[in-house]
Amino acid sequence: MLSDLEKIRSIISEEIKRFLNELEAKHPTITNPGTADVLFLLSSQPDKDLKTAAAVSTISEKFSCALVWTESPHEPLSPPLSRLPQLPEPQIPQAQRQILDNLKCIIIFEPTLSLLANVALGTTDDFPSRLTFQFLAYGKPVYAVRGSEQTAPGTSNRQIQVLSRGYERTLEEWGMLWLRPEQLFSTLEVLLEAPAQNQASVSEKTNSQRRLIVTGEDVEEHIRSGQKQWILPPDAIVTAIAREIAERNGFVLKRPND
Repeated sequence: MLSDLEKIRSIISEEIKRFLNELEAKHPTITNPGTADVLFLLSSQPDKDLKTAAAVSTISEKFSCALVWTESPHEPLSPPLSRLPQLPEPQIPQAQRQILDNLKCIIIFEPTLSLLANVALGTTDDFPSRLTFQFLAYGKPVYAVRGSEQTAPGTSNRQIQVLSRGYERTLEEWGMLWLRPEQLFSTLEVLLEAPAQNQASVSEKTNSQRRLIVTGEDVEEHIRSGQKQWILPPDAIVTAIAREIAERNGFVLKRPND
């Protein structure tokens, strides 16, 4: 009887191993972020759009790519995205800095209203939003891509469309660039084939070279100290919350050319 039970356990164990191996094959994990140049951020399956699928296929054939699949890590992706390794969220600051150093750009397919809001408001409590925010803060390329549909997912309501467009404008001011799928490959060719000396890593940049990030707390602190305005560097990133608090309190956020 014991022997039969052991056999059953062995069979179950083998089936579990086989299932996990199949799952890992569908969603390989990248262990060394230094091996990828391009990171795809996904909140939905953009490969349903033929132009996008063709762009991803062409890019992944020529450049080293990885992906972050934000919605359902166990939902199967279809090719060519299913062949790309997934980048896990780093658990230590050094690993996160390595990602910032080595990745050359982020491509966000069909960004959701939630992602746009998190980055624009500075409430970056999830990995994709935080990574996008840090890329923009260090002046590294962030490309947003929308497929054949010109309306962002989940923005059929007119008020939500206006809100989404407001966040998009904010991120465009910070350096996010919107591209069509057919523009992706040529853009990356120019970026990734540029001389290595033109692609300074984050580690090579001092804190003074990092763009100033103005949060709501920063503005409130200036208001409490009795100041009436703040002269910002031209490339400063002002979060939407900071701007709202400043306007509500008559506090002026001013750039040199204003």
